[in-house]
Amino acid sequence: MRLERALPSEYLDRLDLANRLFDDDVRLVGIVALADGDVSLVTSQQFIYGTTPTRAEVGAYMRSLGFAPVLEPTDDPRTDLHFFDWYRERDGVAVADAKPANFLRAASGQLYAIDLIPAIVNEPLLLHFHERQPS
Repeated sequence: MRLERALPSEYLDRLDLANRLFDDDVRLVGIVALADGDVSLVTSQQFIYGTTPTRAEVGAYMRSLGFAPVLEPTDDPRTDLHFFDWYRERDGVAVADAKPANFLRAASGQLYAIDLIPAIVNEPLLLHFHERQPS
């Protein structure tokens, strides 16, 4: 799955979707004008004390939310990156960059998603995910 750089409005849509998917409360704090004329959105998220979960824990968590990996993990580093892309058919939601480094496991065992990239998929991407779904 390849995502383009998001417009601020698209980023805010993704932020809202991530909050709903992962029961989070990431908030827009401000907007910073950059020297090149671009803008940067500043967000905040509750501080979570935790450790990095294993890939198996991330997989179990994503599956518990109804997601399936776009590709099953392999020992091939060229294709294994796609393990971090997930798709949920019932509502056409894809999540990219769901690697262990983008999660925290709290002392309670709860996983928290940090900086994942969710999106409602369009028709070409939907076909791509259907072709790669495990049987």
